[in-house]
Amino acid sequence: MSVESLCMKFSKFIGMACLTAFALAAGSVSASAQKPEDLVKVTFSPNWNAQSQYAGYYVAKEKGFFRAEGLDVDIVHLPVTSSADLTDELADGKVDIINIHLVTAMVQRASGRRLVNVLQTSQNSSLMFVSHAPVKSVFNDHRSRIAVWKNCSEVASMVINDMMKGCTVVPILQSISVFYSGAVDAVTATSYNEYYKILQAEGIVPEENVFRCSGSVYNYPEDGLYVTESYYKKHKKDVAAFCRAVKKGWDYTREHPDEALEMVRIYTGRDNIKTNGYHQRKMLEEVLRLQVNPATGDADYAPVPEELFDEIVLKMYNQKLIPCQITYRDFIR
Repeated sequence: MSVESLCMKFSKFIGMACLTAFALAAGSVSASAQKPEDLVKVTFSPNWNAQSQYAGYYVAKEKGFFRAEGLDVDIVHLPVTSSADLTDELADGKVDIINIHLVTAMVQRASGRRLVNVLQTSQNSSLMFVSHAPVKSVFNDHRSRIAVWKNCSEVASMVINDMMKGCTVVPILQSISVFYSGAVDAVTATSYNEYYKILQAEGIVPEENVFRCSGSVYNYPEDGLYVTESYYKKHKKDVAAFCRAVKKGWDYTREHPDEALEMVRIYTGRDNIKTNGYHQRKMLEEVLRLQVNPATGDADYAPVPEELFDEIVLKMYNQKLIPCQITYRDFIR
């Protein structure tokens, strides 16, 4: 074959490769580029300050996953000290989608709030009780003082009602300094946040001084996404799009944790949250672990099993934590 023929073939090959690359790039741009006026505005509020617990949402925003689904999402963290309740904000239409714990949402539903679950990210409980002495002795001593959060304490109440009858409950907002000081015998903690703070302060906490709900009959899934029934009926496609983007965000976070942590820093910095990289990394590792479904071994975002849902409802109803029973079909979407 002559040199001229080889050159012509090579030129054709390069030309076709360039055209293919250009077509792919154009297709990518057309899929992701959306005019601002064409995007559906959605306001999303997590249930706590900016932190790695919400990394998947930050990633979905910063990587353009929401925008690719036709959504303009505003992530709004309400101050923890705010008197506003997320479910109030949702009912008043100030936010469209919220992230709260499953049992908290079930209590709200039983109390008349028409919430529906549209995605379950957490598959395990992070709730723990950490004590200064072996938990068995603390739980069985009526003189024990147990510090419990004022908010999101429904599961803690169930544990106390079943296992710590007679103990004195000390309501706290968020600080665990009451435990450091020795003013209480045990304190509620999450395995991704307060527990690490306790470890940093105490050094080593003997395992017999810890009660993990994830290793008990109280292993109830926590973080999930909720909207009002009326919003769901009007914006079913938008809700589905939001959930698809969230899954992509969490999947990307799992594959690129370092990049996700950089995005967490954007939000903690924006809200002036005092934290450090080590704590946020440990938090993210644990949050991702809690998303793994124990039944499948995968982070599959499966809805809570109906049998478990009914079990939780019955327990709360029997303990008078809810005024009436609610049904799976009405609550899960």
